[in-house]
Amino acid sequence: MARPNRISTSQRFGRRVRALRKLRGMTQEGLAVRSGVSTKFIGEIERGLANPSLDVLERLARAFSLPSWELLRFEGVGDESANGRIGVGYLVGERILASREGSEGR
Repeated sequence: MARPNRISTSQRFGRRVRALRKLRGMTQEGLAVRSGVSTKFIGEIERGLANPSLDVLERLARAFSLPSWELLRFEGVGDESANGRIGVGYLVGERILASREGSEGR
């Protein structure tokens, strides 16, 4: 029997890209400029409607200053909290980044 909340790999990837973009304070337009990928395609990726090529995956990774494999870390992606919202800092990399950013002003 299928799990009712199961999401596709494309959706999980899109949520990962959106979470990284928001964590870094980027707009879709800003990510598009940094990666050389159109704003329309960024939106389609984030909604899980597009499957980017390996070349696009590499460009997105460079825009985020991450190794490309980091974009494929899906632990927790798609897990919803009690209020139904998807968390932004749900992976180790984001937690480390968020804690560093939060402690720099101290």
